[in-house]
Amino acid sequence: MSVFSLLLPALVAVDVKLAGLFMLSYEEVTTADSCAGVGDWVDGTCWEIEQMQAVVASALLAVSDFNARNVSALPALGTVSACDKQLRLRLLDSGGTVPKSVQALGDLSSGTDVVIGPGRSSVSFHTAAITGAY
Repeated sequence: MSVFSLLLPALVAVDVKLAGLFMLSYEEVTTADSCAGVGDWVDGTCWEIEQMQAVVASALLAVSDFNARNVSALPALGTVSACDKQLRLRLLDSGGTVPKSVQALGDLSSGTDVVIGPGRSSVSFHTAAITGAY
């Protein structure tokens, strides 16, 4: 299967449905003590530190800017002003583990056009197999 055939449904639809798999929390860190120095313990979950949360915020901002064709951060968006596509991002938490990543991805046949996520991590090999990436 070619990359083009994987993207073809996204090219015809006005809404392009993205699934963004990010490590938002630490699934294997289960106590406030073990979270100290690794992340931020909030409501029983060890969340990624703020600097890493900024990566996710950047992705959300990029989607928002693309949809609004806001050229202030990326002037190249001015070249797609006639584009009728809108990005719809579904944010998924990998938890840094294969089981949580697989659970987060769920059933991709329900209308997900593109999956974005880590290129190199402990879960990449497994999620690539699920998404059809090589």
